[in-house]
Amino acid sequence: PRSEPRTVSDPKRARPATSGEDVKTVVLPKRLTRAGDTALSRRLHQAAEKAQANPREFVQAVAANLPRAFFLLLPVFALLIRLVYLRQDRLYVDHLIFALHFHAFGFAALSLNTLVVRMWEPISGPLRVLLWVWFFAYLPIALRRVYGSSWPWTAVKLCGVLVLYGSV
Repeated sequence: PRSEPRTVSDPKRARPATSGEDVKTVVLPKRLTRAGDTALSRRLHQAAEKAQANPREFVQAVAANLPRAFFLLLPVFALLIRLVYLRQDRLYVDHLIFALHFHAFGFAALSLNTLVVRMWEPISGPLRVLLWVWFFAYLPIALRRVYGSSWPWTAVKLCGVLVLYGSV
């Protein structure tokens, strides 16, 4: 009985046929590969395997790239704030200034957290808890003060922004 030809999505990965296989190799275009098997998903899968193999190196890489991520996600955060507060008569630049302010605060809080851990190891636990509470309490307080909505609406809008921002 003759077997079906193999299908390979990447011609560089095509291996020679073994006995019992058809000699012809069919190369599928990228759009015909199985769902979810994209270059990005393969790269993310490889990165996850690398992170599991060496978690310390992964944490160092995240820490090294965090400032860039803050900078690149700043306009996205401003756009999300703009979408949530559409009824307010503000320009995108106003939201961008708020996003810059909050990201600067977040960067300072994370830097202070790192400083506390490295310099005051014996008392770093309670100080870190206070820093994280301060970090998570700051955004709703700032949103309410700048945009002037009630606490319930601020909480609802904050949840929407955080869910969308977390998915980016």
